[in-house]
Parts: sequence; structure tokens; C-alpha cells
Amino acid sequence: MLYARTLFALLALVSTLPPTVATEKPASHARRSESTVAVESGADRRDHRREPWYADYPASQEIDGAMAYAQTPDQIEDLRWALERYAAAGLDLPHVEAWLHDRRTFCDGPVRKGRSGFATWRNDVSILFNCGSRHTLLHELGHVYDRHTLTDADRAAFMALRGVTEWQADVWLQSGQEHLADVLAWALSPASDRHAQTEPRDEASLWAAYELATGLEPLPWAQRGKEGRS
Repeated sequence: MLYARTLFALLALVSTLPPTVATEKPASHARRSESTVAVESGADRRDHRREPWYADYPASQEIDGAMAYAQTPDQIEDLRWALERYAAAGLDLPHVEAWLHDRRTFCDGPVRKGRSGFATWRNDVSILFNCGSRHTLLHELGHVYDRHTLTDADRAAFMALRGVTEWQADVWLQSGQEHLADVLAWALSPASDRHAQTEPRDEASLWAAYELATGLEPLPWAQRGKEGRS
């Protein structure tokens, strides 16, 4: 009888103690942590859709060497053609994420003013945008080749040859990286679209710049394949 009364007294005492909370996080803190993890883990996938230039890409598909977000099948073929030009020339490229649009405003305004295309990177993924021609695709892939292949010493030698002093200059025509992309686009374009904007742009100078940057000669015209849309 005494044992029973003692047990009931202990149970009554325990029931009056406050609940233990030291081992649990407040609910609000737990939700905040989960939200942070979700944003961090999904940031790369969601960034594109948060930008003002995001649109629908019904022709999107993965092709050899790239994931193409495109609005038309022609854009897919343009990208495939450009990648094949680099492969035929023996120029290695990493896997590319390409956003292809049929309106110039996609690359203008909130993204880049006055551009028909540009290249960037996120977490070491090469990303290019194109609102222009096949020639522009070759140019933007030139920036990918630069980042993927060239060393600082390579860039210094190339700038010395081209007579520029900065790799990323504010003035487009004085930027070493634009000279490189311009030279690569010149060397890989078909005869109908063979042109360059950076100086010097005579054939001998462009040829020499291409050889210095790649260690190769431009493809013979007979091996450039179908010219297709420019």
C-alpha cells in the first residue's frame, strides 16, 4: 500500500514538470533551414526561369555536345552545324547549354544591350545565347573554346599578335577575347559568310592568328560542307 502511494506521488510530480525542448529546433527554424537547402540545391535549375528573358522552347532537345533550348527546329540544326564545324576542325569543346531565340530582344535589353549573342558560365557549365546567325554561333562557341582550352600564356601571345593589351576590354574591338572569337568564326565559316570585324583582318593576319590560337590551319574550303543558312 505504501509502495502504491509513493508511485502515484512520483507520477503526479513528473506531470507537473515543464516539457523538455532542448533537443528540438523551433518549427520556424526547421522550416527556414529546409527552405535554404531547397534554394541552394535547385538554384542552377531555377535561375533561368527567374530571368526576364525566359520563354517557352518547344523545339528543345539534347544533341551531341549540347543541351539546346530552342524555339524552332532550324535553331537546333544551326547549333548542330556549328558544333560540327568545331569538331571537323579538331577543336574540342565541353558540353554546352545553348539558349536559342528567334527574336533579337532575347539578347538585348535586360540581358545584354545590342548583342546578337553572348556566352557565360554557371558552376563551370558553359552557357551561350544566340539571337543571330550561324556565324554568331561560331563566335560564341569561340568564347567557350577560349575558356576551355587557352592558358594565360596563350592569351598573352595572341594579344601581342593582334595588337591589343586587354583580354576583356570595355571597347569590343580592343578586347582580346573578341579578337579570338572573331578569328575562330572567320576560320570556320563557309565562304559565303567569311568575314571578320577585328583588325587586322586581311587573310594572312587572320590565318596567322588562328594558327597561333589553335595550333592548326583553317579547314580547307572544300571540307567545309554545306553552307546552309548564314
